[in-house]
Amino acid sequence: MVDDAIFMSKGRTLGDEASAMVAEAKTKYRIDALDRDLLISTLRGSSVPVEETPTGVVVRIDGDTNAAEALAWLVSKGVRVHRFGPVGSALEQTYMAMNEERR
Repeated sequence: MVDDAIFMSKGRTLGDEASAMVAEAKTKYRIDALDRDLLISTLRGSSVPVEETPTGVVVRIDGDTNAAEALAWLVSKGVRVHRFGPVGSALEQTYMAMNEERR
């Protein structure tokens, strides 16, 4: 397991900027349901920003407790969730975000 990572971009070390990217990456969850339209309308009906992707939707959820509560809430609204979890590792998401900015 990695305890720390150093990010470099354009020949310089990224400090606080990379730390902010890692913190943000930890909040992205991918959710999919048997009825994706119901999932999206339920989330949007509660003012949750939704990013639609081919494999579900991506929402921001801060922390494990909030993630568990969000899943329970969706199920209580009749959404039959079949995929729910972090989009990827924080390291992977940070790397992808850094490369996206370079394009």
